Amino acid sequence: MKGFDLFETNGMFFSEFCVSVAGYRPSDSIRTPLFTPSYSTPTLHVLGKTDVVVVEERSNQLLEVSANQRVERHSSGTSAPVCAVSSGIH
Repeated sequence: MKGFDLFETNGMFFSEFCVSVAGYRPSDSIRTPLFTPSYSTPTLHVLGKTDVVVVEERSNQLLEVSANQRVERHSSGTSAPVCAVSSGIH
């Protein structure tokens, strides 16, 4: 795929890393196999402490199946902070 670095294994495509902003674990039958039992792609999870769109419980369901994770929480809602100083991420 041009412009995005993917690699193929056994007919499936994978990326080398993932950045998840306000992420959650989907529960539909098509995507559930991607997260069962877990996934190992290195993932930066960016979560807002005051998020009302993707509440903490939904984000935690994704964290439970993310085997290689880093979690950063910021004081805002469903957004990606533009800098570490304004977000509280260090």
